Amino acid sequence: MIKPFRGRLCLKLKEAEEQKQGSIFIPGTSSKDYEVGSVVSKGEDIDDSLFKVGDTLLFMKGSGVKVTDGNENYLIVNLDRILGTLQ
Repeated sequence: MIKPFRGRLCLKLKEAEEQKQGSIFIPGTSSKDYEVGSVVSKGEDIDDSLFKVGDTLLFMKGSGVKVTDGNENYLIVNLDRILGTLQ
């Protein structure tokens, strides 16, 4: 498991597909400005009131560093690249 340092989140990218989260419509491949991923782990300094493991986040496309752990691909993203959570 990857454990990010200060102010960073480890995210598992969601596949591009059209979906609706609450009242927000999220287009699939036509989205150019953001991506969607779920929190796998987080830096120790990130409070649970902000993000929890399992939360689905919207973040700026092209953010972070792609890493591989075993057969899984993840993205390490700084907090300032997060646009919001999907509920």
